Amino acid sequence: MNTRITIKDIAKAVGCSANCVSRALMNASDISESTKQKVRRYADELGYVYNRHAAGLRAGNSRTVGILFDSLLNPFYFVMTNYIWERLYKEGYSIVTLKNNSAEFGETMVRQILSDNVAGLLSFLQPTEQAQREIDNNSIPTVVIGRKTHGKCDCIYLDDVQGGRLAANRFLELGRKKPMYLGEADTLECSMERGKGFAEEFGKHGIDADLHFLDDGSPRKYTEFFEKMIGSGDIPDCVFCFSDMIAYEIVSVIERHGIRNIDVIGYDNIQKEIFLPGALTSIDYDKKEMVERAVTDLLDKINGRSCESIRETCISVRLADGK
Repeated sequence: MNTRITIKDIAKAVGCSANCVSRALMNASDISESTKQKVRRYADELGYVYNRHAAGLRAGNSRTVGILFDSLLNPFYFVMTNYIWERLYKEGYSIVTLKNNSAEFGETMVRQILSDNVAGLLSFLQPTEQAQREIDNNSIPTVVIGRKTHGKCDCIYLDDVQGGRLAANRFLELGRKKPMYLGEADTLECSMERGKGFAEEFGKHGIDADLHFLDDGSPRKYTEFFEKMIGSGDIPDCVFCFSDMIAYEIVSVIERHGIRNIDVIGYDNIQKEIFLPGALTSIDYDKKEMVERAVTDLLDKINGRSCESIRETCISVRLADGK
């Protein structure tokens, strides 16, 4: 049975210490370039696989970043995680994905984050007050993506009120007068703000928007909700959805019932990165820019380049027509 090649094996072949090999593989500045090249050549010849996690533990400096979200079934997170991985890989970091069961994460999740020995955290979820205290007490560099944190920690968020306004204006251009918004739980601020912008814009024209915030947790809660609405005969002529995935659910229900003249707008424009059947008008933004800012901010914090004040960055949104 073959045994795994270790740093000691490389050190023996090169004729130097294991510490020298370790530092050469980490590209340490105190190791000459000729030694680094020699170590890498022998490492390749022997088939050595560099264990970043073990090296991070030895050096007390992990090269892993945690990514936290609340669903493994949401394609939006696939897209964003792919962009994050591409950006971090260039900097020599790997990722570990973490899942929480709600839109906020607490102390238990912080303990898991600590046990994974991550250098920092990119979270699509908001920390509770207790979780934020644990993050601060343990000095875990953290950036929240897509959520406002109101001075708790650094965040990159979207102009969600404007997103709601853009959706409303498109429906108004189409002559729609019976609008509906389908949002996530009303405890989620970004969901509330999307509904707020939507309702305010229709309100300027004397039209009341019907706002719904669903938090029952069932996998097909929006499908079930809209099916019941159709059954009652109280059908809107346009629907703005918190996300593209909700929008696709609603489009599917509409098509299944053969209903005409209901316009649907989603949020996140994931069809730009993932092929999905059927065109969907959606609120769009530069996801790569969002990731770039979040990762740059996090690396600044990890490497001690960040200022003491909390950074809060708003990303602009636009309407993308389904084609």
